[in-house]
Amino acid sequence: MYKQLLKASTAIIFSLLLISCNKDSDGYRKTINIELKSVNQLTINNGKFTATLWGHDPMVQDVPASKITEQSYESKTLPVNIKMNIPKDPDSKIEPRNENLDMQYYLTVEWDANNNQKYDKGDIIMDSNKQFPAVDLKKKNHTLYVYQF
Repeated sequence: MYKQLLKASTAIIFSLLLISCNKDSDGYRKTINIELKSVNQLTINNGKFTATLWGHDPMVQDVPASKITEQSYESKTLPVNIKMNIPKDPDSKIEPRNENLDMQYYLTVEWDANNNQKYDKGDIIMDSNKQFPAVDLKKKNHTLYVYQF
């Protein structure tokens, strides 16, 4: 009985440590789930890729989007589900911006799928023709499309 209680206590403490590692020092943690999929079969020789969340003010034109966060992942199959950590107050990272409007966000991927250390034919990018890769930070789950060019 004592061993079972010790195992259960250890498991609970370990779980709490894992959960707390995903939070900022003030307890903040926000993640969104993004499923990346393709309508076609893709060849993936290199499973490492980077996903970048960008933000912009839809009322400010002719300026580049602002990088909100960039994270690395790995998968040799599609569809793939990734969890992206969202920083606290992502709107504050957008420059320039109008304080009175909701900001808009979108995702890009850099995936050297053909593993030739160049970004060229055979690599994977967002499929904006299928669907613009918009991300609504108020939603927990998203499905976005990629293709091999």
